Amino acid sequence: MRIAIEAQRIFRKNKHGMDFVALECIRELQKMDTNNEYYIFVSPGEDHCLKESANMRIIEVKCPTIPYGNKWPYPVP
Repeated sequence: MRIAIEAQRIFRKNKHGMDFVALECIRELQKMDTNNEYYIFVSPGEDHCLKESANMRIIEVKCPTIPYGNKWPYPVP
């Protein structure tokens, strides 16, 4: 299975609570699960605290972060 994980803030220098939780969960998946393919989407940053492995790819995307509370002006159909 191919699994995408949005972890845009884990490469920033000053991490906060959920950044650490996401990072540790991803690291544990990397150790335990070798059957699935993982694609980790991150924003560019100074702290490259996660490395790629055989089944895990890190994809840096340059896009604006979603404001707190996901209050982003999405178009309404």
